[in-house]
Amino acid sequence: ALAAGKIVWTAPYQDSSTNKLIISIAAPVKNSFVNNEDVGVVALDVSLDTLAKRVADLKIGKTGYVIILDSNMRTMTHPNPDLIGMPVNFEEAVAASPDEFKDVDPTIRDSMLKLKPLADGLKEGKEFIEYTFDGHKKFVAVKRNDLGWYILGSFDESEVTAEISKILTTVTLIG
Repeated sequence: ALAAGKIVWTAPYQDSSTNKLIISIAAPVKNSFVNNEDVGVVALDVSLDTLAKRVADLKIGKTGYVIILDSNMRTMTHPNPDLIGMPVNFEEAVAASPDEFKDVDPTIRDSMLKLKPLADGLKEGKEFIEYTFDGHKKFVAVKRNDLGWYILGSFDESEVTAEISKILTTVTLIG
């Protein structure tokens, strides 16, 4: 925060006292009486559990949900708490740091590896991504905020096609 001269947000990390994933927000403190001299930093820790609970209340349609990734594409919020802290570009993360992921549950590992098309779309800067997960075609709308976080709105194709069917039925009846 001192070096940046502004408020900074950390990437998620494991808190040493609680062993939970948290993010920190830090801001420089200046002495306005002495040439805006730096005198310290004030910081606040936010548990990703708390952030996830708030985001879990957001729904898209009937089954859609919101996911937040940090600027390094690590999951900060997800309906499945086991995925929090996992990188969406899992294959690359494992290649870069195999020891960090050696104890990841095989089910979680398989789930993360299935997200490669999503990770590729994010790397390409796409704002709308289609992919298949466990036999379900999914759509994701992507927005990046000022912190570099990815805000993803994920929903099943079945919800879209159901709404389109309703519209087509109505148009057909009117016709």
